[in-house]
Amino acid sequence: MLVIRKAQLAALARSLRDRFEKRLEQRISARWPGRWTDAELEAFVERGVQAAEAHGIREADSVATVVVLRADFGEAFELSPDDDDALAILADASLPGQVKAQLLEECLTLRTAGRRIELVTRG
Repeated sequence: MLVIRKAQLAALARSLRDRFEKRLEQRISARWPGRWTDAELEAFVERGVQAAEAHGIREADSVATVVVLRADFGEAFELSPDDDDALAILADASLPGQVKAQLLEECLTLRTAGRRIELVTRG
């Protein structure tokens, strides 16, 4: 009989999560080249994944949607006074994670007519 210990399961889960985060970093880096250093991007993605999970969003596609929305609209978009709707969506414990991610995307892109928010720098 095969016995898998909790530590082995945790190591496997961490490995899967690391690979998911690396793929997400590549996706974001391709969409916004040069916006972050490698270390900044790694930390940004990790914070985004943690934020999604804190709001009950755990499916890979939905987590990726939330991280990309944070890149488009800012890391704390849900805390902006303009984004009461986004905060209400995240706070609704009755909504499944996939529904939350879809509603967030619709809510935020409706405001900008689907245009991405671009980072403007001086200099």
